[in-house]
Amino acid sequence: MRTRPSRRTPPVSRGVLFSIGASVLVSWICLETHLLQNSWGLLTKNGYTIPKESSIFAFHATTMNPGNGDWWLYGEDSNYYYSQAATGKNTAYVAIAKSKTADCMDFDPKNVQTWCP
Repeated sequence: MRTRPSRRTPPVSRGVLFSIGASVLVSWICLETHLLQNSWGLLTKNGYTIPKESSIFAFHATTMNPGNGDWWLYGEDSNYYYSQAATGKNTAYVAIAKSKTADCMDFDPKNVQTWCP
């Protein structure tokens, strides 16, 4: 009686496993952070900045300028709210810690006039 040869699945190579792992990591970074949005803004938009208190991964522009300029008016990260809406010539943006916003009456993160000094 003859036995059939077994059909074994060939082992997966380390290179394939590394490629899958790297793809999953890059996908996660792109989907869970603001890296792509901020990178694109820095590369293509004149006047687009990332606040020094934040990072290219954490900063999220919540309101963009509706006119000709491609800069953000309001943004945030896990610790601060940021605004370029009403800054003076000597200031690129203003920031307020999220922990201090509870002290501001009628605080609106998209209206710098409601931000406490």
